[in-house]
Amino acid sequence: MTKLKLSTTATEGTEIEVAVIGGGPAGLMAAEGLAQKGKQVVLFDRMPSVGRKILVAGKSGLNVSNALEAKDFISCYRHSSPSFIRALESFDTETLREWLEREHAVKTFVGTSGRVFPQEMKAGRFLRNWIKALKGKNVDFRMNHRWEGWSKNGGLVFECAGKMTTVPAAQTILALGGASWPETGSDGSWVKWFQSEGIQVLPLEPSNVGVEIQWPPGVVSCGRQALKNVALSFESQTHRGDLLVTDYGLEGTPVYHLSAAIGESLKSGGGSKMILDLKPDREVADLLLMGTTTSKDSVSNLLRKKFRLSEIAIELLKMSVPYEKRNELGCYIKALKSIPLKVDNVRPIAEAISSRGGVAWDEVDHNFQLHRKPGVYVIGEMLGWDAPTGGFLIHGCLAMGRAAGKL
Repeated sequence: MTKLKLSTTATEGTEIEVAVIGGGPAGLMAAEGLAQKGKQVVLFDRMPSVGRKILVAGKSGLNVSNALEAKDFISCYRHSSPSFIRALESFDTETLREWLEREHAVKTFVGTSGRVFPQEMKAGRFLRNWIKALKGKNVDFRMNHRWEGWSKNGGLVFECAGKMTTVPAAQTILALGGASWPETGSDGSWVKWFQSEGIQVLPLEPSNVGVEIQWPPGVVSCGRQALKNVALSFESQTHRGDLLVTDYGLEGTPVYHLSAAIGESLKSGGGSKMILDLKPDREVADLLLMGTTTSKDSVSNLLRKKFRLSEIAIELLKMSVPYEKRNELGCYIKALKSIPLKVDNVRPIAEAISSRGGVAWDEVDHNFQLHRKPGVYVIGEMLGWDAPTGGFLIHGCLAMGRAAGKL
């Protein structure tokens, strides 16, 4: 394969056939498909190595997909487009699992939550094998290349080791990510280059992120504690799971699912009150019956023994019980299913699992090609879609990468 010659102008050096910029799941997937078609692929990344978000996600088991029925699966994607839905339909969960086993000898299983994981829960080994396979298909990796937009002649401008270089490419696949986890390389710095070309980019905002709540001293004094099997509601949405109470607010899957809607509401000046249900499997009448007792134990002891509430759960309950009624067990029981929590803000985008916003769908055609830049394609988290945790994020990126790999 012809080696890439980095040049100072777009007219010098060897034009490469396809440049893939960004080494996350979308970029790697696109590179794989293009290389399998025999195309000359050069993959650029600003970091010293690729796949850093895969490694971060792998710390919790590398959740690659979800086994929901197809219709329910696709409905989990927000702000999508017909082209994105087609990519998901052609690369559904079973197809993704077959690809992992066929191309990478990675067998998967469906967990009790419906999430899909590799049987061998080691993201590092999977990533190394994927890179090795891509190099075997003659994909040329160029690390420490920070993309700095386009030259006047349409070449790709990179900063590398303090020097600016321009690389001509017949086709370009941009997979630079959003603005979450900037330490992995996705810092949203590409936005300014798009805006300078007149391409509409919706603001990048945090999604799947914790929220800030001003806790009373009793909650703060408990330190970081988990709440197991609770339900959290905001507006018309309710999600169940485990939460982590922190000094600044809440983390955990239920609040991550709600964070985008909460962020939108806060931005528009709307309400920000969530409702916490500590006993989602029980009705109020059942709970009141459980509370029938002649015991002389204190209210706190009864809540611990009969309702199996933790220290942090009891402190949260106190937020809903008037001070003068804190010796009345019934008041606590009635509050078990409806503790109001006022959210002050969502956490910063750098702490978010993903970001929402990005290149507007009207800016790309059915193949994810920019209308203003023929031959330039945008995939992955750069586009204006959003999804919850649970395997949907990485699956969406892989599906778009798969579609781009067929160009």
